[in-house]
Amino acid sequence: MTRVVTLSALLALLAGSVHAADTTADQLLDSALKALGGQQEGIAITAHGWDACLGQPWAVKDGWARWELTDYHRSYDYKNGASKHNTLRRAGMDSQHLGGCGAQPNAAAAPQQGLIDANSPWADQLLVWMSPQGFLQQLAAGKPVIAQEGSGWQATVPVPRDGINYKLVGHFNANAELASVQSWIDDPVFGDMEVTAEFGPYRKFLGTTFPASFTLKQGGFATLALTIDNVTTSSDAIL
Repeated sequence: MTRVVTLSALLALLAGSVHAADTTADQLLDSALKALGGQQEGIAITAHGWDACLGQPWAVKDGWARWELTDYHRSYDYKNGASKHNTLRRAGMDSQHLGGCGAQPNAAAAPQQGLIDANSPWADQLLVWMSPQGFLQQLAAGKPVIAQEGSGWQATVPVPRDGINYKLVGHFNANAELASVQSWIDDPVFGDMEVTAEFGPYRKFLGTTFPASFTLKQGGFATLALTIDNVTTSSDAIL
């Protein structure tokens, strides 16, 4: 069967290709915000998973020593650049690898909590700005460079902090969903260490859209891996 392509259809196809190649920061931001259901000043997540101690491997190929996380709660305050979390943290996730990073064999789960604010070191603030909504806020506030990357886009955002010019590099898929974010920080062991946040498929939650999973990598191995159970948008997330 011979398919007939009309002139209007061909022009529409070409226009779409030009649009993809010439996407501006404002256009990408608008599409990415729509994919998330709009920008939020604050969100709160509940999750479960594990974290790990950077620089504490049992063997390099095995990654860092892991701790199980349950009842994980984190609030993101994008308005003030802050975040807080609390969880139950238990050693022994890898039964053959106990004792590292202060872990005691057969120890019970212990409460853990933490607070990040605008005065925290950039390495800590990354947890805020490498989340999807956080990166889009930096994209809106900065002077990004946009480049086409496969069927999606790459957005490089300079972020000056304390006299140092850091950068965040976001990778978007064809649906303008943020797939991953990279940054680099100084580390006494690794030097210019790459930090990467990787996001799983996006899910609709009440009031917003958020990845179903989140993995943070430092020094080539994961230091935080979460399965997202729920996400809410609430003024309670504003710290």
